[in-house]
Amino acid sequence: MKITIVYESMFGNTHKVAQAISDGVREAHPDADVECVDVGNASPELTKSTDLLVVGGPTHIRHMTTDFSRKMQVSEEKKAEAKGEPAHELELDAAGPDLREWFHQVPKAKEGGQAAAFDTRLGSALAGGAAYGIAHRLHKHGYYLVKNPEGFVVDEAHGPLRTGEIERAKEWGAQLVRLSVHTTTKPVSSGSKESKTPATPTSGPRDLANLRASSPFGPTEWAWPFLDVSAEEFIKVEEFIDGDHLVIRAELPGVDPDQDIDVSVDNGVLTIAAERQESNREKLERGYRSEFRYGSFVRQVRLPAGTSAEVVSAAYKHGVLEIRMPKPKPETTSRRIQIQRA
Repeated sequence: MKITIVYESMFGNTHKVAQAISDGVREAHPDADVECVDVGNASPELTKSTDLLVVGGPTHIRHMTTDFSRKMQVSEEKKAEAKGEPAHELELDAAGPDLREWFHQVPKAKEGGQAAAFDTRLGSALAGGAAYGIAHRLHKHGYYLVKNPEGFVVDEAHGPLRTGEIERAKEWGAQLVRLSVHTTTKPVSSGSKESKTPATPTSGPRDLANLRASSPFGPTEWAWPFLDVSAEEFIKVEEFIDGDHLVIRAELPGVDPDQDIDVSVDNGVLTIAAERQESNREKLERGYRSEFRYGSFVRQVRLPAGTSAEVVSAAYKHGVLEIRMPKPKPETTSRRIQIQRA
């Protein structure tokens, strides 16, 4: 079994977590071929040969790092050093490349490809987490997430890691191996630019209805699958019957339906995942303001009892995603049963 751990690290904390995950994997599966590599050296060929891909990075401004945020951190450390002030030691590849750039060259997952996402973050429910965006990108590349995205806590922005996090990372790595061995997945099918066919429902360790409860900070609106704002603030939905169809419409302005939207049905729950790209991040950092919501968002809708998800279509037009499926079958009418005397 080939397991690859790809990490992006700024001050070394994510590197330490990645190495601990690697150690946990090796202890749980001594025969596994395990490789822990920084993002700058993670070639497309490496991911192609991997059975389980584990990807992690630090959290900047509640999300994955950007080219600008990384350069800003490097610049601040250089300024502090020039002034004779205490500076924090940077990783050799601190200036980049970053995971956002790396994902552009990652090939689609092979059939049965499995993955997991992690990050380092501050220990606050409002701190957000890069793992959510990483998981979203892995999902878009066709990977099945064997475990919920995980965050490992640093006491300060530059570290160190909170006491016990290295041990927790080792145990998390061991859990990944155990789950990977018993998990199967089916490839996601996609339609034309006009429509997408949602993923085939699959069974696995993730219960989508209870993902929020898995946060290291406890059940919270800020945990996966919800990000730094409640998903309802970004993805608003309406549901109605149109003839023989149940129709669910979601407002998704400012996204690319071919690149930024995923739809799936699992255990009676419709999941809509979307991402609004932060194309103006550098301009905003220089002092402009924005009330737009950026980042990754997931909205879930529990389908009515009796709804069949075998024939589902989805189309995007004028900022609205419309999903159609056969309307729920009416419940069988109850009747009184006559009891016969023996």
